[in-house]
Amino acid sequence: MTRTLGTTQLICLSLLWIALGVSSPEPVAAEDGEGVYTLSDPQRDPYERFNRAVWNFNNWFDSRFVRPIAVTYRNSVPRPLRQCVSNFFANLDYPLVAINQFLQGKPKLGLMDVARFGVNSTLGIGGLFDVATDMGLIEHHEDFGQTLSVWGVPEGPYAVAPFIGPGATVDFVNTATVIFLDAGNLVSEPAIRYSLRGAELVSIRADVLGFEQLQFGDPYIFQRDAYLQRRDFLVRDGSPVEHDDFLAEDDEFLFE
Repeated sequence: MTRTLGTTQLICLSLLWIALGVSSPEPVAAEDGEGVYTLSDPQRDPYERFNRAVWNFNNWFDSRFVRPIAVTYRNSVPRPLRQCVSNFFANLDYPLVAINQFLQGKPKLGLMDVARFGVNSTLGIGGLFDVATDMGLIEHHEDFGQTLSVWGVPEGPYAVAPFIGPGATVDFVNTATVIFLDAGNLVSEPAIRYSLRGAELVSIRADVLGFEQLQFGDPYIFQRDAYLQRRDFLVRDGSPVEHDDFLAEDDEFLFE
């Protein structure tokens, strides 16, 4: 999944606009305390009525506060500088990606991600420049929610949390964990720490402004299905992985 944050979990907004097209199951009627409510996906989204209410609040908050700042940032800061800011924050959170690669039993990718972090932190001047990708150390997206899914923990129903955004239930375990492991916690001064995370939120939101026009149909269903499809894709690493040999012949370069 996309980078995970501590106090700025609104990064989930960046996942809402990824897919170019999704399909939804036929709606069915379900009883609740106030009568009959139509569920568009009763299996994965049984609490749709509540989720829609929270989603509406998050959209209101985003449209009134987050998005206007992101638009101003995009329009006033040159693109190369914005890219440096985005690279910096992505690199800051990247050690958690490597940790989750190891926890998922993928040591080869874990070592490559450690190398990526090291290269970008040094040659990339603290992560401002993505030197590692040009060296073949591509970026991966792993988090504790995906790790739990790989371990066989049921993902649970889809949910939308205030300010945090969407996720399968297991993803909110990841959110709670990352709050304590967030690299921003290394900054002792609260004002600086919150300023960094605020800047990260604005940077992430600005990066996804262009995806808004791709949305069609019911925006709640579009965004939910886009999130769930992308999550499934990331848990599978794009395709079923049969094994990840730690010392396969093509891994020897890691120790030369």
